Amino acid sequence: MRDFFRSLKWAINEKRPGGGNYSFPSNHTAGAFMGAELIRIHYGWGWAIPAYGLAAAVGTARVVHEWHWWWDVVAGAVLGIGCAHAGWKVTGLILAPTVDPLSGGLCCSLVYRF
Repeated sequence: MRDFFRSLKWAINEKRPGGGNYSFPSNHTAGAFMGAELIRIHYGWGWAIPAYGLAAAVGTARVVHEWHWWWDVVAGAVLGIGCAHAGWKVTGLILAPTVDPLSGGLCCSLVYRF
């Protein structure tokens, strides 16, 4: 997932509200919401509600501390939930688009976990 988001950040290259580059989407928010959704899939809403609350707190902190715009956080949440479902459907097989930092070329890695 990290390489997918890194590729999006390089391709979009949005400025951060507090300065710097590569704001869109929020990796931290995506990871938090992906974890919350995986908890929901595995254990149900009883465990997922606190996890989603923590994920929302992560996203809120990213905006309050001016590391991301609100739309970066919303996109990160949506993409994180989508990645949780994609990973759940294709357990063990990961397709990771990446950007080569030296040449800037687009690459793709296919990894099988066992």
